[in-house]
Amino acid sequence: MLVKYLRGLKGKSKECAQSPGIGNPVSLSEKQVQTVHDIRESIELIVSGTAIVNTEYGGFSIEVIDPVRFPYGDVITTLIKHGFEIWITLRNDRPLIIACIKGD
Repeated sequence: MLVKYLRGLKGKSKECAQSPGIGNPVSLSEKQVQTVHDIRESIELIVSGTAIVNTEYGGFSIEVIDPVRFPYGDVITTLIKHGFEIWITLRNDRPLIIACIKGD
């Protein structure tokens, strides 16, 4: 199963940032940047006020602020279909989804 549950994110953010599939954000082509931008817009439309979406380390962090209404299935499916690896944990007693582009 692609979803991994972590007790903490210390070190995981660094690992995600150093993943061979991500590379340096400065070296991303304009098309790659546009693709990530479109995925972020899609995720923001899907969560529609139930979470805060941030771009981090070549991927996303999604802090769920309304866990009852949050569309977990839609968000996770969208991220996996676009080649992201996902971790779910808690930060300040709120679900937090970290999505990084899969390495080769």
